[in-house]
Amino acid sequence: MRLLPLLLALLAMPSFAQQMIYYKISSGTGFLINNDGHVVTNEHVVRGCKSISILTPKGEEQADLVATHPERDLAVLKTAYIGKTTAPMRWNISDLHVGDGVVVMGYPGQEGSTGHSQYKKTSITSLKGPTGEDQWIQLASVASKGNSGGPVLDGSGNVIAVISGMAMTYHVGADGKPIGAPVKKSDVAITLAALQDFLRDHGVSFYESTSGNVAYGDGVLRDNARNFIVPVRCIQDVTRR
Repeated sequence: MRLLPLLLALLAMPSFAQQMIYYKISSGTGFLINNDGHVVTNEHVVRGCKSISILTPKGEEQADLVATHPERDLAVLKTAYIGKTTAPMRWNISDLHVGDGVVVMGYPGQEGSTGHSQYKKTSITSLKGPTGEDQWIQLASVASKGNSGGPVLDGSGNVIAVISGMAMTYHVGADGKPIGAPVKKSDVAITLAALQDFLRDHGVSFYESTSGNVAYGDGVLRDNARNFIVPVRCIQDVTRR
């Protein structure tokens, strides 16, 4: 009778043959552009992913890669998730000017895992890229890693560009290496025209808004954008040990 407690104890011991699975995960930002579940993000956010998902108020949703444009750093995903609203595209950006105030929304740092978005005000510093590229605009630098793929919004909450990365200009020594601190630092964003051309090329619908002259308060802009921005998660590698 004294063998029974010993037998039960042995059966309850954990197995030392269990397999450990490690996932390498990166994250960025995306935004819903229609009621068909399409999400825009950067191509580099989903590059090399074994699986892609978005985090929604209803939980994690699987996302399928529809199309990419590596040169423009754009990608569009398809999910089953339909949000409260979709991101409106500004119908006319010809009246944008250097100095105009804009907003960057996204999930930098660890916010991609928490689902808590960050709202940052900034301004347009150039309507061209760092070396005059037409497909980019530049902003006063406020974005961080994880903001990639997020929208740049005007005062009406309309998308005018998509955050892509950061540009830094340095003085260079005789050996070709940077010297000292950056002379100039800016956030680089993909223009609305480049985004719209990409979506049209792949038959993906989007909504254009005419409310470009209405200035909303920060609270309204933040709350509206939270309804269409999402963290994008990429599983890049799986290791079993």
